[in-house]
Amino acid sequence: MQVDCQTWWHPPGEEAAHIHMGGNFPLQRQVSGVLDLDIKIQLHDFSGVLRKIVAGCGGAKAQLALDLDVASHHWEQVFRVSLDTTKSVTDGWYKLGLTAMAVRASDGLNMNVGLDSNVEIVNGKVRHAKQPGSLTGATSWMPTGVDTGPHAYCNAHVLSEALPQGPISGMFTVPARLSSQLARTGVKGFATVDPNVHGGDFGKQQRAWQGQSQDVAFDTTELPNGLHKFMVRSHDEGLKDDGTLSAVFVFVAEVAN
Repeated sequence: MQVDCQTWWHPPGEEAAHIHMGGNFPLQRQVSGVLDLDIKIQLHDFSGVLRKIVAGCGGAKAQLALDLDVASHHWEQVFRVSLDTTKSVTDGWYKLGLTAMAVRASDGLNMNVGLDSNVEIVNGKVRHAKQPGSLTGATSWMPTGVDTGPHAYCNAHVLSEALPQGPISGMFTVPARLSSQLARTGVKGFATVDPNVHGGDFGKQQRAWQGQSQDVAFDTTELPNGLHKFMVRSHDEGLKDDGTLSAVFVFVAEVAN
């Protein structure tokens, strides 16, 4: 499934800096052997260092130490990370976690973005009985530079079972599940279809709400058949110096009416 996870940090009086981490990943599917993940990292309005990419699934872990200096309005590069799923002692459902970490040059602020989901490992071993996690989506957190503690975070997830494994039609419901550590003003949600945020277009069928849970219904009959991007955003305006931290999860689905 083609997905993109994003962290936005918007200090007052500045352009919002974005870090994206995306790719075509086997979310909610069976995997075996070595899992090669091609991860696209994008940085927007960012000046600083892309530190590393970390991946884990079952007993398999991988880390790319990058320490790349970036100063660009738009920068992107694809990195391959390989996870050997045979290192898992048992077969069954495991969390697939990916993280990209960057540091802003202006204030030393850590901007991290993560993907949480599940895969079913099948390597001919004894199977454990654990069920898959219920959520898939983006996690955003900043370990330093925030006035309320070491791990201010904002998450934008959807129920994993609702992710389409084939074409969709008619009314399509996205069960959004949001969370934030700070939530001084209450976590806020936003969902839309086919946004081009960097071009100033926030998409079609825009939905906004306040609160952690919202089942967002989209009428796919208003969309042309083909591939479309569905976006869920969680944002918290209660951060240091009145800045806004956002977690954004985008997934691609095929509309066939």
